[in-house]
Amino acid sequence: MLFSSKLNLFVYMLIIVLINLSQVSTEENLTALSSEMHKHSPVYRPHTHTLVKYVVSIRTRNFDIVFGDNHYCAGSIIAPNKVVTAAVCVNKGNNLINVEDIVVVAGSPVLFDQTSATKIINVSNIIVHPKYKYPKFEYNIAIVVLLESLIMDGIYIDTIHMVHKSPTPGTECTVVGWGRVFYRGPFAYEALYVDLYVWLPEICTRRVRRFKVGLLCAGDKNDYEKDTCSADAGGPLICNNRLAGVALFDLSCGVPNYPGVFTDVSLFRDWIETNSGTTDNCAKILPILRSGGSFRGMTREAMAKFVVSIRSQRAKAYFGDNHYCVGTLIARNYVVTAAHCVMDMNRIITRPNRLMLVAGNPNRLSEEKSTVKLLVDKVIPHEQFVHTKGFNIALLKLKTDFPKDNDDIGFISIAEHSLIAGTNCTMIGWSRIAPKSAVAAQLVYKNLQILDKSVCKNIYGDEFYDDMLCAQDYSNWSIYPCHGDAGAPLICNGALCGIYTWKDSCGKFNYPTVFTEVFDYRSWIHSISKAHKHIILKRNLVLIVLVYGIRLLYL
Repeated sequence: MLFSSKLNLFVYMLIIVLINLSQVSTEENLTALSSEMHKHSPVYRPHTHTLVKYVVSIRTRNFDIVFGDNHYCAGSIIAPNKVVTAAVCVNKGNNLINVEDIVVVAGSPVLFDQTSATKIINVSNIIVHPKYKYPKFEYNIAIVVLLESLIMDGIYIDTIHMVHKSPTPGTECTVVGWGRVFYRGPFAYEALYVDLYVWLPEICTRRVRRFKVGLLCAGDKNDYEKDTCSADAGGPLICNNRLAGVALFDLSCGVPNYPGVFTDVSLFRDWIETNSGTTDNCAKILPILRSGGSFRGMTREAMAKFVVSIRSQRAKAYFGDNHYCVGTLIARNYVVTAAHCVMDMNRIITRPNRLMLVAGNPNRLSEEKSTVKLLVDKVIPHEQFVHTKGFNIALLKLKTDFPKDNDDIGFISIAEHSLIAGTNCTMIGWSRIAPKSAVAAQLVYKNLQILDKSVCKNIYGDEFYDDMLCAQDYSNWSIYPCHGDAGAPLICNGALCGIYTWKDSCGKFNYPTVFTEVFDYRSWIHSISKAHKHIILKRNLVLIVLVYGIRLLYL
């Protein structure tokens, strides 16, 4: 990463010398240095590192003199055990380097400091695009598979999501890395940021001799020294908080009218997902627990008692083929589900006489002795619900209570507090086993871990609201909900904490599942159920008065 002038470099080096001579604390030193660099150079460090958590340092196995002097490339974390980098970073010419010769370092914004957040991980495999040929720019992309998974804390280490399409020309993006501060100069002491603008492909072709389809170029026409340099290779070009490009290294740094060159990630997204062991289907998501086992400390039978299948009134061909959503029993005459299960895009509420609830049978297609079918008296979606705008919760009031003597039916309590990140939970439903396949016959159980809401907001942007949760299984990124799960419960520590509302799509790589946080609606649920109890009480009083009145007339 280049400085805009030799004077700025001199200022940078002078400040480091002064810092080392001073008695000021390390934290204050770094803050002062970051502030000073922001004044004097277009290359900067923000006060809070919001992007470097996505970036790793790729190093030779052993350092020469000090920790970090073996850094030579960067990469981007796309999964707990997967890093995307440039093919040139893991090849010597056209020969793949030995996995035992490199390590990946995460959690260290300061290149030469090893802290409690620093993670040094060995490499188990390297996957280079099969069409890559040195020294060409085309297909310059690779995946580094880590020997063990990183733990995502959302502060020092986190995964970055890939763009779906190429950034439009003129988009402001950011490069983050520890590249040399000038050609053949020293590495950046701490991760540096530089803002660049995506250029038109035709301009890139004129300025970069080897520019081909599959590449991006970015720079600043008003300041050509804002550029990448050696040791920035493999690092991310981040546009709108998503991975858009992988930095490549040419022989020049900061040359007038010569932009930085990047592999266009959007064009290799399918290849990355396929070779990362994930695809856009739900075929791998079904860890179905056998009868009698335990799951998150609760037996299968215990968890199944809370779940009901929401169906249309009549099956088309066979029992259970009319299932379309999931609900959770919270009282003998109330089921909670997602509002979008009972209200369409035009805000038309499903009529109660079109619904049937089935409980007491984990096998959706089998009508057993324990199976109970009940009709719905009232459909009560949240009054503020609008599709994709939050408030995605609804209550279904039953015409009659679920029987008390059925051991296969139970009721779950509502969470009494908001969830914290890292909480382990279980989601239950009848998923489709692939996007267009049949809905599962047996209940499907999924282990998920609650993510910090800032992480969810970072991924989904304005589509993620304050009343939502998101969760993912970091140990198995192929665990996803699918169609047939809508309205399904998220159970944490034996309480109902979430209602499955939506996901970007079934089995989509690296996108967590979104739930309505039930705790936020405790008061609403209690007020609705209490109001209906008062209505029932009033009806009963009227009936009593009428009966006694009629009897008095005939006395």
